[in-house]
Amino acid sequence: MVQSSAKDLFQFILTGLTVFLETRILNNASTRKMAIAIIVEMCQYCVANAEN
Repeated sequence: MVQSSAKDLFQFILTGLTVFLETRILNNASTRKMAIAIIVEMCQYCVANAEN
């Protein structure tokens, strides 16, 4: 149950960030860096939840 909800959350966040990246900030380096940091952080969060 926890594993599937973490996977769904990850998919939702990844989709949202992908759309956001494509539409808003491709020409803004500092915002792109921040978005990448958020993606990395969410990946780590989801992996940690999947392992527990």
